[in-house]
Amino acid sequence: MDSKAYSKEETDFIIKTWPRLSIEEMAKELNRTVRSVACKRSLLLRLGLVCRSTKKTSREWSDKDLQILSDNYGLESIKSLAKRLKRSQPAISVKASRLGLTVTGQYYSLEILSRELGVSRDFIKRRISRGWLKASRSILPFRYGKYPYIIMEDSIIEYLNTYPDDLDIRSITSRFFSNIVREVKRSIV
Repeated sequence: MDSKAYSKEETDFIIKTWPRLSIEEMAKELNRTVRSVACKRSLLLRLGLVCRSTKKTSREWSDKDLQILSDNYGLESIKSLAKRLKRSQPAISVKASRLGLTVTGQYYSLEILSRELGVSRDFIKRRISRGWLKASRSILPFRYGKYPYIIMEDSIIEYLNTYPDDLDIRSITSRFFSNIVREVKRSIV
């Protein structure tokens, strides 16, 4: 049984290497018993000097990964970026946020788009479920655990060009969108 006190260097070693090294590896490195290191780590945990997680630290972002993320964030879905970079969706969002990346182009929520087009939220949801209007779900909840739709301006323009008669032009409050519908209807006639 270890009865000698831990030195500052030994304590710092445990703090710096947890959770990267297992308790067994730390014990071997410090020439201490596993039980002794486990007790010391438990004390450090109670003092808030080490984290509770037993997960290994996250994988470093390579320059290539960062380039792919910065080149494609907002153009490619977070789900496909996560799959491509072999990372979780929250990891993609957090890294993008830390890098100051934003979605390129204008995007609309379900509520704002329904107001701009002068239709109900259910009308927009039906167009999304039919595949007429492309939208993605945010991976972060907005309120009450709901994951809002994010609808890119390009998708809205594509929808208006493909289905110009689906909306009453008089109900559209947005001058930008009503002009698109007018131009499409003129080109058809």
